Amino acid sequence: MRLWSVLGVLAAAGPGVADATDLKHITFDRGEVAVWSASVSPRDHTPAHVADEAAPLALPTASPALPARGSTFSTLFRARDLFDLERHPATTAAKLFQLKEDGERQGTACTAQFVGPRHLLTAAHCLVDRATGRPRPGFEIAVRHDGGSDQGVYRVVAAWGPASEFEPRPVVVQTTAPLDLAAECHDVALIAVDRPVEASGGWLGMSISVDPARPVRRFSHPQESAAAVIERLLTTQEHPDNVKDYMRLEIAKRRLSEPDFSPENLYYEYGVVEGVHAEALTERNGAVLPGRSGSAMIDGQGRVVAIMSRAAEGENYSCRLTPYLIGAFSDIAGLGRSD
Repeated sequence: MRLWSVLGVLAAAGPGVADATDLKHITFDRGEVAVWSASVSPRDHTPAHVADEAAPLALPTASPALPARGSTFSTLFRARDLFDLERHPATTAAKLFQLKEDGERQGTACTAQFVGPRHLLTAAHCLVDRATGRPRPGFEIAVRHDGGSDQGVYRVVAAWGPASEFEPRPVVVQTTAPLDLAAECHDVALIAVDRPVEASGGWLGMSISVDPARPVRRFSHPQESAAAVIERLLTTQEHPDNVKDYMRLEIAKRRLSEPDFSPENLYYEYGVVEGVHAEALTERNGAVLPGRSGSAMIDGQGRVVAIMSRAAEGENYSCRLTPYLIGAFSDIAGLGRSD
């Protein structure tokens, strides 16, 4: 029996799912999902936009020290220790909250990144019930969320994503045959909030180009630490003795590498892609913690190249953008072609 990582939830596409270039549109106030149809001119990139043209794109050019666990990425660092949270690019990250039927917050859902004045990218699976393919009741984003405080809250009114991601999908926990998790990786969605975000500082671009020799960055809003996730699973579920030993070792290692972790903070990491696949980018960095789904891999030009989707056996899978998705999302967001 091959055991997939207990830290990630893996979804396997069933047979006959819609083609990834078919998009569906969610309207959250009505809970409707419809086919989105429009003429799209594929694009290979859009530029990042910085509101303060006098300010350079502030992305560190050196990596924090990599931990001893053999990851191709750094551990999570508090973004406030490396960035001015009031300026681009830290302002491009938002925390996505799921809402109950009555409109109150149910809890953290995922991370999202601005790619326009009122449009953000996130993971499609954050928005729907995977068992039914139906949209969740609603969402809101909190911008400049750090230390438990919000600098602005905006309601999510609509979303667009590959039709295959809004279909019912069985959840896979164990399997006896290998799954190609780098294939069928279309877990990307565009969301729209109810009004343009004031003083957002700008937004990220989008790109299909990936240079594995050059570093990428990521901002994220994890809901809980890796150590907390593993410890909870260790104490609430039955596991073979060898798995328990592995989990205890991981708890100890992660407590050392993330000593002051708080789910209320914005975090940053830096590293290099280990695997470049047709539909996914992979790196060794533990697991996709709750809340980190939807966070973007950002290149040195401030462009999103992939969105974090899933994890298995210590490897992360981020779904790549495609020329069709960039073209469609650019048209929906009203981004010009001045690039």
